[in-house]
Amino acid sequence: MEKVIPSINDNIADTLFITVYMRALDDRYSRVKNASKAIFYELDIPECIQLRKQLIPTHPNQFLISGSAFEPGWLEKLREKHPDGNFIFIAEGVFMYFSEKEISRLLCSIADNFPNARIIFDGLSETLSRHSDKHDTLRNAKAIFAWGFDDNHIFEKWHPGLKLDKVFYIMHGMRKYSFPVRLISYIPMFGKGSKIILLSVRNFRIAG
Repeated sequence: MEKVIPSINDNIADTLFITVYMRALDDRYSRVKNASKAIFYELDIPECIQLRKQLIPTHPNQFLISGSAFEPGWLEKLREKHPDGNFIFIAEGVFMYFSEKEISRLLCSIADNFPNARIIFDGLSETLSRHSDKHDTLRNAKAIFAWGFDDNHIFEKWHPGLKLDKVFYIMHGMRKYSFPVRLISYIPMFGKGSKIILLSVRNFRIAG
């Protein structure tokens, strides 16, 4: 995801990276240049947080949150602790496993609590989300995709503060690797099937 925002590694002093995992041992901290200048919060279910503590050393500016992103309260606590923080919320390989209603509620809550925040996450088209059994990482697993979307502006309809900044189609970024990949990427079903969405939260005013 770092390639999606060329400046993600620049001017990150006092930036708060909030990474939402789902049973993962990814290490966002080690992938950010000048990470010591930022603050990192990493959220996952309790079992994975315990495993993470055993396997991945944490840094003084890195904090683990045990729980679900859909539980109430944790966003409000972050806002209270960092009222003027420059927030970047990141979710990799997470949102496609939850319902549209759950994702909508989470993104709207972020927009309510964090003006000027940025939100980065990956997603699937409706077609790909209906074929969990064909996906190489899920073929032999019990997990299934629960949500996909074709309208990249759907988030702007959910909340007046959400703004679509950029869409990065993963297959389009792989065109340089081989001719077959380049060819497949021009077929919409495949070329636009997996994507990374960049949203920003803008100030808004509720009429009335």
